[in-house]
Amino acid sequence: MAIVRSAHRLPAGVAEKPGLTVIEANLLSLGDEELARHVSGCDAVISCLGHVINLKGIFVKQAP
Repeated sequence: MAIVRSAHRLPAGVAEKPGLTVIEANLLSLGDEELARHVSGCDAVISCLGHVINLKGIFVKQAP
């Protein structure tokens, strides 16, 4: 399973891989129970969350 913000940004053919379920969602908008349901039974979770790679993203306080 992969939870992605934009499924259309995945490389060609990735979403069609056998055994892969793609869920399009913003992790911050998922509730605790919903996220727990999605990762139930997973052996590992890989997070690629980060900040904007530019000076504004590093040094400017972002709005909540």
